[in-house]
Amino acid sequence: MTLQNLQRRTLACRAAHELERMITSGEWPEGSRIPPESELMSRLGVSRNTVREAVRALSHLGLLEARAGDGTYVLSANLLAGSISRRLEGCSLIEALEAKECLERQAARLAARRRTEQDLVGLRGEQEALADAFAAGRATEDLTARIWRFEQRLARASGNQLLVELFESVAGPIRAAISTVVETARGVEADPEEPRQLNRRILTAIAEGDGDAADRLMLEKAEMVRSWLAIEEKNP
Repeated sequence: MTLQNLQRRTLACRAAHELERMITSGEWPEGSRIPPESELMSRLGVSRNTVREAVRALSHLGLLEARAGDGTYVLSANLLAGSISRRLEGCSLIEALEAKECLERQAARLAARRRTEQDLVGLRGEQEALADAFAAGRATEDLTARIWRFEQRLARASGNQLLVELFESVAGPIRAAISTVVETARGVEADPEEPRQLNRRILTAIAEGDGDAADRLMLEKAEMVRSWLAIEEKNP
Protein backbone atom coordinates (compact mmCIF):
# COMPACT_ATOMS: atom_id res chain seq x y z
CA MET A 1 0.00 0.00 0.00
CA THR A 2 1.40 3.41 -0.97
CA LEU A 3 1.72 6.28 1.50
CA GLN A 4 -0.97 8.17 -0.41
CA ASN A 5 -3.40 5.26 -0.15
CA LEU A 6 -2.62 4.84 3.56
CA GLN A 7 -3.29 8.53 4.20
CA ARG A 8 -6.59 8.35 2.31
CA ARG A 9 -7.69 5.30 4.29
CA THR A 10 -6.73 7.00 7.56
CA LEU A 11 -8.81 10.05 6.62
CA ALA A 12 -11.76 7.81 5.74
CA CYS A 13 -11.48 6.01 9.09
CA ARG A 14 -11.44 9.32 10.96
CA ALA A 15 -14.42 10.53 8.96
CA ALA A 16 -16.28 7.28 9.66
CA HIS A 17 -15.59 7.60 13.40
CA GLU A 18 -16.92 11.15 13.40
CA LEU A 19 -20.06 10.12 11.52
CA GLU A 20 -20.52 7.23 13.94
CA ARG A 21 -20.25 9.67 16.86
CA MET A 22 -22.98 11.85 15.36
CA ILE A 23 -25.23 8.80 15.05
CA THR A 24 -24.62 7.20 18.45
CA SER A 25 -24.84 10.55 20.26
CA GLY A 26 -28.37 11.04 18.94
CA GLU A 27 -27.48 14.02 16.78
CA TRP A 28 -28.86 12.03 13.86
CA PRO A 29 -31.75 9.93 15.24
CA GLU A 30 -32.60 6.49 13.93
CA GLY A 31 -34.68 6.82 10.76
CA SER A 32 -33.44 10.32 9.94
CA ARG A 33 -31.71 11.32 6.70
CA ILE A 34 -28.12 12.45 7.12
CA PRO A 35 -26.91 15.72 5.49
CA PRO A 36 -25.89 15.73 1.81
CA GLU A 37 -22.31 15.02 0.78
CA SER A 38 -21.45 18.69 0.25
CA GLU A 39 -22.37 19.52 3.85
CA LEU A 40 -20.48 16.52 5.20
CA MET A 41 -17.40 17.51 3.18
CA SER A 42 -17.48 20.98 4.72
CA ARG A 43 -18.13 19.73 8.23
CA LEU A 44 -15.48 17.04 8.18
CA GLY A 45 -12.96 18.92 6.06
CA VAL A 46 -12.43 16.03 3.66
CA SER A 47 -13.01 15.25 0.00
CA ARG A 48 -16.16 13.80 -1.57
CA ASN A 49 -14.46 10.44 -2.10
CA THR A 50 -13.48 10.30 1.58
CA VAL A 51 -17.06 11.04 2.63
CA ARG A 52 -18.36 8.31 0.32
CA GLU A 53 -15.85 5.82 1.67
CA ALA A 54 -16.80 6.64 5.27
CA VAL A 55 -20.52 6.36 4.51
CA ARG A 56 -19.95 3.06 2.70
CA ALA A 57 -18.06 1.69 5.72
CA LEU A 58 -20.89 2.58 8.10
CA SER A 59 -23.41 1.09 5.68
CA HIS A 60 -21.51 -2.21 5.80
CA LEU A 61 -21.70 -2.04 9.60
CA GLY A 62 -25.47 -1.60 9.47
CA LEU A 63 -25.61 1.95 10.81
CA LEU A 64 -26.51 3.66 7.53
CA GLU A 65 -28.63 2.74 4.52
CA ALA A 66 -28.32 4.43 1.13
CA ARG A 67 -31.64 4.74 -0.71
CA ALA A 68 -31.38 5.38 -4.43
CA GLY A 69 -32.63 8.84 -5.31
CA ASP A 70 -33.55 9.63 -1.71
CA GLY A 71 -30.30 10.02 0.23
CA THR A 72 -28.72 8.10 3.11
CA TYR A 73 -30.63 7.27 6.30
CA VAL A 74 -29.69 6.19 9.82
CA LEU A 75 -30.65 2.53 10.00
CA SER A 76 -29.49 1.95 13.57
CA ALA A 77 -27.99 4.13 16.30
CA ASN A 78 -26.27 1.14 17.88
CA LEU A 79 -23.20 -0.37 16.25
CA LEU A 80 -23.79 -3.76 17.84
CA ALA A 81 -27.47 -3.77 16.89
CA GLY A 82 -26.67 -2.73 13.33
CA SER A 83 -24.10 -5.47 12.87
CA ILE A 84 -26.30 -8.17 14.37
CA SER A 85 -29.31 -7.01 12.36
CA ARG A 86 -27.35 -7.42 9.14
CA ARG A 87 -26.10 -10.83 10.26
CA LEU A 88 -29.65 -11.97 11.02
CA GLU A 89 -30.64 -11.28 7.42
CA GLY A 90 -28.85 -14.48 6.42
CA CYS A 91 -30.28 -16.62 9.22
CA SER A 92 -33.33 -18.81 9.32
CA LEU A 93 -35.99 -17.99 11.91
CA ILE A 94 -35.16 -21.11 13.93
CA GLU A 95 -31.47 -20.10 14.11
CA ALA A 96 -32.40 -16.62 15.31
CA LEU A 97 -34.87 -18.01 17.86
CA GLU A 98 -32.26 -20.43 19.23
CA ALA A 99 -29.82 -17.57 19.78
CA LYS A 100 -32.50 -15.50 21.49
CA GLU A 101 -33.50 -18.46 23.65
CA CYS A 102 -29.92 -18.90 24.90
CA LEU A 103 -29.76 -15.26 25.95
CA GLU A 104 -33.18 -15.41 27.63
CA ARG A 105 -32.35 -18.51 29.63
CA GLN A 106 -29.12 -17.04 30.94
CA ALA A 107 -30.88 -13.76 31.67
CA ALA A 108 -33.48 -15.62 33.74
CA ARG A 109 -30.76 -17.45 35.69
CA LEU A 110 -28.96 -14.20 36.48
CA ALA A 111 -32.22 -12.41 37.28
CA ALA A 112 -33.03 -15.05 39.88
CA ARG A 113 -29.78 -14.13 41.66
CA ARG A 114 -29.67 -10.38 41.10
CA ARG A 115 -33.20 -9.04 40.69
CA THR A 116 -34.21 -6.10 42.86
CA GLU A 117 -37.65 -5.35 44.27
CA GLN A 118 -37.96 -2.68 41.59
CA ASP A 119 -37.23 -5.31 38.93
CA LEU A 120 -39.96 -7.54 40.32
CA VAL A 121 -42.48 -4.69 40.36
CA GLY A 122 -41.66 -3.89 36.72
CA LEU A 123 -41.84 -7.53 35.65
CA ARG A 124 -45.20 -8.05 37.36
CA GLY A 125 -46.58 -4.94 35.73
CA GLU A 126 -45.50 -6.09 32.27
CA GLN A 127 -46.78 -9.59 32.93
CA GLU A 128 -50.21 -8.29 33.91
CA ALA A 129 -50.37 -6.03 30.85
CA LEU A 130 -49.42 -8.99 28.66
CA ALA A 131 -52.03 -11.21 30.31
CA ASP A 132 -54.70 -8.57 29.65
CA ALA A 133 -53.63 -8.37 26.00
CA PHE A 134 -53.91 -12.15 25.63
CA ALA A 135 -57.31 -12.19 27.30
CA ALA A 136 -58.61 -9.40 25.09
CA GLY A 137 -57.42 -11.14 21.93
CA ARG A 138 -55.34 -8.15 20.90
CA ALA A 139 -53.89 -7.77 17.43
CA THR A 140 -50.59 -9.53 16.70
CA GLU A 141 -48.62 -6.28 16.61
CA ASP A 142 -49.77 -5.27 20.07
CA LEU A 143 -49.15 -8.71 21.52
CA THR A 144 -45.61 -8.96 20.16
CA ALA A 145 -44.86 -5.45 21.47
CA ARG A 146 -46.03 -6.42 24.96
CA ILE A 147 -44.13 -9.71 24.85
CA TRP A 148 -41.05 -7.73 23.85
CA ARG A 149 -41.41 -5.35 26.81
CA PHE A 150 -41.76 -8.27 29.24
CA GLU A 151 -38.69 -10.00 27.81
CA GLN A 152 -36.74 -6.74 27.84
CA ARG A 153 -37.56 -6.24 31.52
CA LEU A 154 -36.40 -9.76 32.23
CA ALA A 155 -33.09 -9.18 30.44
CA ARG A 156 -32.50 -5.97 32.38
CA ALA A 157 -33.14 -7.77 35.66
CA SER A 158 -30.06 -9.89 34.88
CA GLY A 159 -27.86 -6.96 35.87
CA ASN A 160 -25.55 -7.61 32.90
CA GLN A 161 -25.56 -4.67 30.50
CA LEU A 162 -23.72 -6.50 27.72
CA LEU A 163 -26.26 -9.32 27.85
CA VAL A 164 -29.05 -6.71 27.68
CA GLU A 165 -27.51 -5.12 24.58
CA LEU A 166 -27.02 -8.49 22.92
CA PHE A 167 -30.60 -9.49 23.69
CA GLU A 168 -32.07 -6.23 22.41
CA SER A 169 -29.95 -6.42 19.26
CA VAL A 170 -31.13 -9.96 18.52
CA ALA A 171 -34.74 -9.72 19.71
CA GLY A 172 -35.66 -6.54 17.84
CA PRO A 173 -35.36 -7.92 14.29
CA ILE A 174 -36.88 -11.23 15.37
CA ARG A 175 -40.06 -9.45 16.48
CA ALA A 176 -40.84 -8.40 12.93
CA ALA A 177 -40.26 -11.91 11.60
CA ILE A 178 -42.48 -13.47 14.26
CA SER A 179 -45.26 -10.95 13.61
CA THR A 180 -45.37 -12.08 10.00
CA VAL A 181 -45.33 -15.78 10.83
CA VAL A 182 -47.96 -15.54 13.57
CA GLU A 183 -50.57 -14.22 11.15
CA THR A 184 -50.89 -17.67 9.61
CA ALA A 185 -49.47 -19.88 12.37
CA ARG A 186 -51.72 -22.49 13.86
CA GLY A 187 -50.88 -21.19 17.36
CA VAL A 188 -52.97 -18.04 16.90
CA GLU A 189 -55.93 -19.92 18.34
CA ALA A 190 -53.97 -21.38 21.25
CA ASP A 191 -55.38 -21.10 24.77
CA PRO A 192 -54.10 -17.79 26.24
CA GLU A 193 -54.17 -19.25 29.75
CA GLU A 194 -51.07 -21.35 29.01
CA PRO A 195 -48.67 -18.42 28.48
CA ARG A 196 -50.23 -16.50 31.37
CA GLN A 197 -49.60 -19.35 33.79
CA LEU A 198 -46.11 -19.96 32.44
CA ASN A 199 -45.12 -16.32 32.87
CA ARG A 200 -46.41 -16.38 36.43
CA ARG A 201 -44.29 -19.45 37.18
CA ILE A 202 -41.23 -17.78 35.65
CA LEU A 203 -41.75 -14.73 37.84
CA THR A 204 -42.22 -16.91 40.92
CA ALA A 205 -38.95 -18.73 40.22
CA ILE A 206 -37.10 -15.42 39.79
CA ALA A 207 -38.68 -13.93 42.93
CA GLU A 208 -37.66 -17.02 44.92
CA GLY A 209 -34.12 -16.97 43.55
CA ASP A 210 -34.46 -20.36 41.85
CA GLY A 211 -32.22 -20.06 38.79
CA ASP A 212 -32.59 -23.71 37.77
CA ALA A 213 -36.38 -23.46 37.73
CA ALA A 214 -36.26 -20.14 35.84
CA ASP A 215 -33.98 -21.69 33.22
CA ARG A 216 -36.20 -24.76 32.86
CA LEU A 217 -39.34 -22.66 32.51
CA MET A 218 -37.73 -20.41 29.91
CA LEU A 219 -36.92 -23.53 27.89
CA GLU A 220 -40.55 -24.62 28.25
CA LYS A 221 -41.63 -21.20 27.01
CA ALA A 222 -39.28 -21.43 24.01
CA GLU A 223 -40.71 -24.82 23.07
CA MET A 224 -44.25 -23.45 23.38
CA VAL A 225 -43.42 -20.55 21.04
CA ARG A 226 -41.97 -22.93 18.46
CA SER A 227 -45.09 -25.03 18.67
CA TRP A 228 -47.29 -21.97 18.12
CA LEU A 229 -45.24 -20.91 15.12
CA ALA A 230 -45.18 -24.46 13.75
CA ILE A 231 -41.37 -24.38 13.61
CA GLU A 232 -39.46 -27.63 13.75
CA GLU A 233 -36.13 -27.83 15.60
CA LYS A 234 -33.17 -27.61 13.24
CA ASN A 235 -31.52 -30.99 12.64
CA PRO A 236 -27.92 -31.51 11.49
